[in-house]
Amino acid sequence: MNTPLKVLIVTQSLEVWGAERTLIELSKRVDHERIQLTFLVAHASPLAAVVRDLGFAVVNHRFARHPALERNGGLQGAGVRLLLLEALSAWGGGWRLAPVLRRFDLVLSFSIWQAIETSVASKLSRRPLVLDLHETFSGRRGHSVVRALARLSRGVIAPSLSVLQRSGLEPSSTISVIPRPVTVPLDHPKTPHLRPSDILVGVFGQISPHKGVDSVIESVAACRSDSVRVLIVGGRPEEIRTDYEKKVRSSAARLGARASVVDTVPHVGELMSTCDFVVNASDHEAFGRGIVEAIAARAVPISVGDSGPKEIIQDTGIGVALDSISALTGYLDSLAEGTVPRPKVDDESRAAALAQYDPIRIADAYFRTLEQLAGGTMDGARPLDSSQTRL
Repeated sequence: MNTPLKVLIVTQSLEVWGAERTLIELSKRVDHERIQLTFLVAHASPLAAVVRDLGFAVVNHRFARHPALERNGGLQGAGVRLLLLEALSAWGGGWRLAPVLRRFDLVLSFSIWQAIETSVASKLSRRPLVLDLHETFSGRRGHSVVRALARLSRGVIAPSLSVLQRSGLEPSSTISVIPRPVTVPLDHPKTPHLRPSDILVGVFGQISPHKGVDSVIESVAACRSDSVRVLIVGGRPEEIRTDYEKKVRSSAARLGARASVVDTVPHVGELMSTCDFVVNASDHEAFGRGIVEAIAARAVPISVGDSGPKEIIQDTGIGVALDSISALTGYLDSLAEGTVPRPKVDDESRAAALAQYDPIRIADAYFRTLEQLAGGTMDGARPLDSSQTRL
């Protein structure tokens, strides 16, 4: 009997959002006889309890601090002193992490900021590193860092072509595009909202600046018709709300009955099923789980800009892809005035679309890719080319 491949998943995960849900979906379907997973997380990570309950080992770790992120909000615009402190912190973090990595056959980095120290530890421990690229640094300097991390890694797995292109990377023998798994009910009922003649637009996920939640509210507010309403789902308790979320809630309050904000819920399907449309207006989104969930909930997804959500709409043929947030108001007004028809999706097309993100299928491709990268070969698991995002 072959010894299982010992994989260490490195992720800070101070909160559980889409990336962590992906990890949970994937790990539930790993073949334990082939791959043994261990999670290395921050001491305060809520992910630890979840994966322990699934039977996986957890290593708590004190990750390196990132002065440029803490003091400057990122690498772009950081001065020489901050960059030097960043490099020293990454080196020290990598030195502390290296002994842990030596106990494993392969390291999977699932946090882009922590990937810096993990790549240092990978070289010190001589353990191959695979980078799961679902986050991006912004700006020229950040893109250079991502490209450097890719060169230091045995391989890269990304959930969409757009997240690669953002950093100047392309699919190759070691860079693969594998969509995220999404578990959704195939027979999700459609729940009508209270005013069927209205158009209810939903926005789901973190209420943070890069998600463009305020822009969606502004677009709805600019609509000529009062029948266009917006539902924001993903708020936090009052004591931990950010200034941005407070701004979003204030903007929603000014719309009165046309807007509402709901705190985060464990399962979004029921609320999504009340929406006519679900909008993703993120500045940069590696995948777009909410687009798939919207299809399952029988809502029509709308993507804004070029990112992972647009790719899902293009691949499934379900939804509306808009080039900019300014186009959203015009589209919603046209719907309200009846000059464009409301999109309809038949059950056969919907089922075919959801099948593309089937967790069993995605997990098989993902872990097979890890095994082949650990062995230094990608034979039999060719990455997807730029014209195809289906496995």
